Order: sequence, then C-alpha cells, then structure tokens
Amino acid sequence: IITRAFRFLNQRLGDIGPLLRGEFTQQLRLAGLGELLKSHMPDLLQALKRKFPQLKTRLYERNQQEAISLIERREADLAVTVRESSLPGSFSSRDLIRLPMVLLLPPPFAKVRQAGDFWNGKVTAPLIALPENEMLTKCFRAELLRRGVNWPIAIEASGIDLVANYVSHGMGIGLSVAVPGRKLPAGVRELPLKEFPDIVVAAFWRGHLNEPCRMFLDLLLHRASEVAGR
Repeated sequence: IITRAFRFLNQRLGDIGPLLRGEFTQQLRLAGLGELLKSHMPDLLQALKRKFPQLKTRLYERNQQEAISLIERREADLAVTVRESSLPGSFSSRDLIRLPMVLLLPPPFAKVRQAGDFWNGKVTAPLIALPENEMLTKCFRAELLRRGVNWPIAIEASGIDLVANYVSHGMGIGLSVAVPGRKLPAGVRELPLKEFPDIVVAAFWRGHLNEPCRMFLDLLLHRASEVAGR
C-alpha cells in the first residue's frame, strides 16, 4: 500500500510542472489510423491551431489495443481507430463512420458482378489484403469461415492504398473498404460485399478532455458526417 501511495504521489508531483506552464491545456496527443493521420489530420490540425496558436501536438499511428495502452499510460489523450473490441469501462467513445467492405477488381475482372464468384469456383484470382491481425481481414476471414470458404492471402499489404495499387497492376483482387470520396487507380472498381459486416471507426478517450481535444473531437465528428454524406 505504501509503495502504491508513493508512486501515485510521484506521478502527481510530475504533473504539476506542465500544469503550471499550461501545457496540459494546450496539447493534443492523438493515437490514430494511418489513413486519418495522412489524409485528414493536416486540415483538422490547421483549423485547431487557428483557435489554439500555441498548441503542441503529438501523433501516434496505432491500432485500438495500442491506443488504449497509450491512454492508460497518459501518453495520449484521444484515439481514433477501427473498433475491434469493447473498451475498458473507464473509457468513453463515439462512433464516427461505418465503412462497408468491398473487393477491388482490376480491368480483367470487369464482368464479375457477384463477389461469391471468387469463392464458389466460377472465378479464381489471388487475394490481396491487409495482414491477418488487422480488423478488416479478421472480419472478412470470419465471414468466409462461416460460409465454409478458405481464400488465402497471396499478397499481404500494409495499407489499403497499397492494396489498391497492387490491384491496379493486375496482381490480384483486393480486400478494402468503401471510403466516400476516395479516388481509385484507373481501371479499378469496387464490388460491394453486401452481406459482410461494416468496419466501424470510433473515437475514444478516458476521463476529462482538455479544450483542444474537445474541439478536435467536434471537428472530427463534423468531418465524419461530411464524408458519410458523400
């Protein structure tokens, strides 16, 4: 008990300096999806800095479990990731957008109209997808397993943009999500996976958010609404 008390006291003493300097009220430490950090974060951050010119920002590319650990260690304030599982009871969250699963098809497969053709024997092609531990791939795998289908990954890509790029070069069929407003490579089209679960992107945090984080969350919700409306 005494050891835990000393640890708590030391942690609190370490918080006093930044608090007196105003750092806790002028910072945004975000753990998020790579696509968010690359495509949307610059605009959102510029809007936030107009309100908070002295804002200090720290960005981490993390999945849900990694982001939870950062927040629990007080190294991040807010996270925006694919929702993979339930959050600890002390966390709050807001769903931002639901992204339907799709297959990306290169020109040679332009006549395919049913996704099932790729696993019922009518059409054969290599599968290009994110790593097996990614939520998109796990959900796709689970639904195929429910149907008694095994479609192994031939090419494993680190991001959905890379998946689309490989598809555009005719290297196989890509597993992705329908992102409103996204421009696909020339000749590549989306084939909806209508009976497959959507991928949900959510924001989550623990405790009280400072003013920049609250404003960023509002900007994020507005952006998600705009994207979904497209």
